Amino acid sequence: MLIIICATVIGLSRIKEPFWYDTMMAFGAGVVYAMNKVQLEGFVKRNYLAVLFALAAMFFALPFLPFVSSYHFAIFNMKSIVFALLVVLLTMKVELRNPILAWCGKNLFPLYIYQRIPMIIFSTLHPAAFEDWRCGIYLVLSMFVAVAIVTVYPRLQFKLTTSH
Repeated sequence: MLIIICATVIGLSRIKEPFWYDTMMAFGAGVVYAMNKVQLEGFVKRNYLAVLFALAAMFFALPFLPFVSSYHFAIFNMKSIVFALLVVLLTMKVELRNPILAWCGKNLFPLYIYQRIPMIIFSTLHPAAFEDWRCGIYLVLSMFVAVAIVTVYPRLQFKLTTSH
């Protein structure tokens, strides 16, 4: 799988802008982590500070490697992987009890699916939505509408299925 992701990243880097592929390697690393979670977490728990220091050093040192230009997709992908691992390390020690994050986690898939509806609608209403300062308004408005859809749709669906 990692070979397929690497080939895809290399192929896309030749024909597409970086935002098409710049975090694909982090996904593959997450899959590998999930497949080996028990062994990796055991190792990390025994060597927490050493792993934390090594990952933090990698995160900050990667941009300063001698062969790196201002932007190199391999370095960006490595930083994405290291950042994700640092977040995993943080959540091993710190429990985040935030009701907003809990709601987002519980509704992550519907948010992911339904976000496209307002984005498509708003981008067709105003074609310049991605330009200059309007981009922020577009994103915030799309986010609020997506959250509203995710909140209202299950209630509406329940009423429709129980009404007959």
